[in-house]
Amino acid sequence: MSIIGRNKALGITFYKRGDEIIGRSCYKSQPSHQTPAQFRSRERMRRLIAVWNCFKGTSVPVMETQDGIAPYKAFLRLNYQVPATFLTQSQSKAKCAVLVPGLCISSGRLDPLGYDFETLPDGRRLVVTNLLTGLPADKTQPIGANTSVELRDLLFAHEQNPQLHYNDTLVFYCLKQIVDRGKEEELPTITVESASVPLTKSSDPYVFLDGHQLYTHKGFLAIAGADNPDSAYAVVLSNARRNTVSTQQILTTSTYYQAFTTDEALARAANSYGNVRDTNLRPEEDNR
Repeated sequence: MSIIGRNKALGITFYKRGDEIIGRSCYKSQPSHQTPAQFRSRERMRRLIAVWNCFKGTSVPVMETQDGIAPYKAFLRLNYQVPATFLTQSQSKAKCAVLVPGLCISSGRLDPLGYDFETLPDGRRLVVTNLLTGLPADKTQPIGANTSVELRDLLFAHEQNPQLHYNDTLVFYCLKQIVDRGKEEELPTITVESASVPLTKSSDPYVFLDGHQLYTHKGFLAIAGADNPDSAYAVVLSNARRNTVSTQQILTTSTYYQAFTTDEALARAANSYGNVRDTNLRPEEDNR
């Protein structure tokens, strides 16, 4: 007899013997193994997908690429080289997500904005951008612009920010690493908050990030209230008319992710799935 076909869903294999077609039931149970390389790659993608799912509604990353692929796929491709973290199968089922540095939160044709942390003498921490306010460089204080038109007039004065154009929008992001430690194992997740401030003639007050405030520091636009070391920030320049944004990465000092990049974390994650051929694994080196 020779096999001529198989219907796996029905568990039937068809044979040909002479001029006869014979159908027999045939169920084969075989575990689905994966190699260490397959596990690393799949785990990296699982973690990125979990991070993507933390963005909701208007906070979903805008990803414009030359080949025009979907934002979701562009996010995964652009962030594939960020540090790989390894979580157990139960953590994965709980939709856990870990905040990692260097995460690309937007991609487009506009020039990127610059920003960095700066700690004041009193211990408060600011996120200081490269956008000029035109206010005295020796002042660190709230900017006093509470509406879109007031902020626009402040930033556009004296043509001090040539990268800005009328009707642009500044989108401010705050990502927080949240950890539930009341279970058998830690269950980390990420909360994402965004605030869009259009640079228009509108006299309506804009809504900013909860617990934060726009400041001027050394003559630059800054975000005050950025004191949580496990938070991350980004500022994205958006232009709806040109249908594009600036390419931006998050800024964070969080080191929580490091516990999930160790040899122990990799072995623990592999063992939890039970189908990795060799659990004597080592994390891949970051070759960026």
